[in-house]
Amino acid sequence: MDATHAEQIRNTTSFATAEENEHLSALEQEKARLENAVKHLQRSNAELAVALAERGPDADFEQAVKENERVLADYRGKIYELAVEIAGIKGDVQSVTPPPNPEPDRPTPGQWL
Repeated sequence: MDATHAEQIRNTTSFATAEENEHLSALEQEKARLENAVKHLQRSNAELAVALAERGPDADFEQAVKENERVLADYRGKIYELAVEIAGIKGDVQSVTPPPNPEPDRPTPGQWL
């Protein structure tokens, strides 16, 4: 590999300014923070489920599970948005973009209508 080609590779894998690097770093840190929070909320819900199974119905525990589920959905959405933004900065959007669904209105061969 010649020096020019190596320089081109370096230029495509790094960012032009310190601010761009800091922005990417901040996005990655926030994504990691939210992923950690999701793990803790999932663990909390699992523990609450065990307690509910052992003790029976408990309005406070049931409310906590519902609230955790709401927060989990919110965090997962934010994690996805951050992943898309990070991938866009890195030039790897396909890694987080779901593939298109086949057209649902068209029957596939052998499909019953």
